Amino acid sequence: MKKKKVLLILLIAILLLFILYRITPRGYFKKNYFLKKSSGLNIILISVDTLRADRLHCYGFERIETPNIDRLAEEGILFENCYSHTPLTLPSHCSILTGTLPLYHRIRDNGGFVLDDKQTVVSEILKKKGFKTAGFVSAYVLDSKWGLSQGFDYYFDKFDLSKYKSIGLGDVQRRADETISEVIKWIEDNGDDRFFTFIHLYDPHTPYEPPPPYDKIYPNRPYLGEIAFTDSQIGRLLNFLEGKGLLEKSIIIFLSDHGESLGEHGEGTHGFFVYQSVIHVPLIIRTPFKNLRGIRVESPVQLIDVTPTILNLANFSDYSFTQGSSLVEFFFSPSRKDLKKIYFETFYPRYHFGWSELKGVLWGNWKYISAPKPELYDISSDPMEVRNLYGEREDTARKLKVFLEEIIEKNSLKEEVKYQNLDQETMEKLAALGYIGSFVEEKGTEIRELADPKDKIELFNLLVTCKEDTLSGNYKSAIEKIEKIIKEDPNIPDAHFSLGNVYWKMGEYDKAIASFKKALEINPKFDFAMINLANIYRILKRFDEALEMIDEFLSLNPKDAQGYFIRGDIYLEKKEFEKAMEDFKKSLSFSTTIADAYNGIGVIYYVKNELDKAEENIKKAIELNPKVRNAHFNLAQVYEKRGDIDSAIKEYEIETENYPLNFKAHFNLGKLYSEKGMLKEAVERFMKTVEIVPDFSLGHLYLAKALMDSGNLLSAIEHAKKGLSLKPPREYAPLGHFILADIYNRMGRFADAEMEYKKGKNLMGK
Repeated sequence: MKKKKVLLILLIAILLLFILYRITPRGYFKKNYFLKKSSGLNIILISVDTLRADRLHCYGFERIETPNIDRLAEEGILFENCYSHTPLTLPSHCSILTGTLPLYHRIRDNGGFVLDDKQTVVSEILKKKGFKTAGFVSAYVLDSKWGLSQGFDYYFDKFDLSKYKSIGLGDVQRRADETISEVIKWIEDNGDDRFFTFIHLYDPHTPYEPPPPYDKIYPNRPYLGEIAFTDSQIGRLLNFLEGKGLLEKSIIIFLSDHGESLGEHGEGTHGFFVYQSVIHVPLIIRTPFKNLRGIRVESPVQLIDVTPTILNLANFSDYSFTQGSSLVEFFFSPSRKDLKKIYFETFYPRYHFGWSELKGVLWGNWKYISAPKPELYDISSDPMEVRNLYGEREDTARKLKVFLEEIIEKNSLKEEVKYQNLDQETMEKLAALGYIGSFVEEKGTEIRELADPKDKIELFNLLVTCKEDTLSGNYKSAIEKIEKIIKEDPNIPDAHFSLGNVYWKMGEYDKAIASFKKALEINPKFDFAMINLANIYRILKRFDEALEMIDEFLSLNPKDAQGYFIRGDIYLEKKEFEKAMEDFKKSLSFSTTIADAYNGIGVIYYVKNELDKAEENIKKAIELNPKVRNAHFNLAQVYEKRGDIDSAIKEYEIETENYPLNFKAHFNLGKLYSEKGMLKEAVERFMKTVEIVPDFSLGHLYLAKALMDSGNLLSAIEHAKKGLSLKPPREYAPLGHFILADIYNRMGRFADAEMEYKKGKNLMGK
């Protein structure tokens, strides 16, 4: 009886399992088995900037060879229809790494916006899960100061713009081979642990300058050459991983942040429009599992799906903080249909030109763009988007417009977001690079009162080329183009702002002032025009006007920490130390991370001879930012005043490493080396000083003395005469003649020595 009962229970259990198996969605058991296996794997996220999906061989483009990206597709899952939410680098990467729309993370443009630390970056969660985390970026626009480094144990950016006298595009990006070398180095040291790496490669971005042999393989097609070169470096990484046995222990996710127009719809690059050329991007996921190879998914997906997919792969069950969904279901059901409503936008025309922003939604084959002249396309029959069906399919357009409004209402962060507190140097550099725009209030989808970007594309292209001219030093061409833009549309604040930047670079400060004032006339709240005006007034020692401009800035931004720092710095330059101290402290009351403010306080204590307090505050500045300008220089001066020469030398050396063009640090090092009898090192530092500032009279005189003491008398004569010809300060003028007298005496030219000695004595008498 008992046996029959046990047998009956067993049969019922088998029957229940069979029923469960039949009613469970296909792939469920495979998926769960896969997730258990995948949770122990490394995750490598590769983002290639500005890469169109339809320019890769595995996406059907026959005129390029991308064997390594093709390999990822052959050995993984390729998503044929993945979409970016914005054609701009920083906002798009914020969506990729947070799994949220620009509506929520609120990063709407490159430069100026900083990702709030309240936002959750995927690296933060993985780090808590035990992953070692590292990020490697190839462009300044993803520098850690924009907030994406949250949760990374190591973040390789190192874009020190202060090292350059002038900034060109090549100075703010690095080639893929350099970045991949850093990735390999890090994995060599950390590959024994489970890791997550984010790798950003920038080569397909302008300027298109593929290295050999790709410049010859793709003549007159440099964009393709850059893609092929990038592919070769991805191959280099894959070979390294394979050689280390890590390829089969890793999941590789390959994607792009946005595409490139390449002249379609009149746009040369990206950022201005939201057509398929800039929002259709590649997405490939390679796993080590052989049953997940050569899979293609047709259903539309979006970049905010990447973070939930990563977390799902790492066996996290809760990723509800994201606005996307995991793509793992598609691994096992690739033909599954998921009719997503995919949001996209660009605020670039609004922020930089005062024209309308563009927002839109993709739903199935339909694409709606909200603009002063709305657009509707059937992208299945019209992939090039040349036939606007808005007037013919009004019902469909209305339906998608409602979808768009629902997405905006449901997914927007309601808090007001402003520019974050950026250091002064960063603000200046961003303006020079064209990343800063004239920011205005955002509005809803009813935007008919603003100009449609479609009607302004020629002016946009002209301003893009004039910014490139400015960066390359072709100022005359830049001015001609900007003046043409202003003639056609005098109400573009960015044009006047760009003209001001050109004149500033040329040293034509009065013209720069006039241009910045015009930008402010059009947009009285143009923060960066105010900052630039204040900085030019400082250069001209017109401190009262500089203060007036900063006061106006602070009246609009009463809690802006950087504004108080700048005003304090002006007071410091005027030697009004109490007012300077008050503003530095006020700056820190709004943001405790303004390293420059601590540095300024340290300088004030140094002047007051309170060296312990000076050292404490300068060290605090360095702790916050090891590369804060002049902090190591100021600390060296504190040590020098105490008589601690070795410590002073060490700090001056760090300053010159951080800022090779800081001639004062080189000069002071030269003097200290001379005192210690280290003549070779002294000569090198004085040589560097006059190389940086050829008209620095004291640099030549001290160099002459060091050369003389080293026995190089002819060169010593040359620099002593040069120093005297530059009319050094009265108290140093005798030094030049005494050096010459000493040199001539050593050479046996006693009459010349006597003459120079008398000149020096006479000057001392005066």
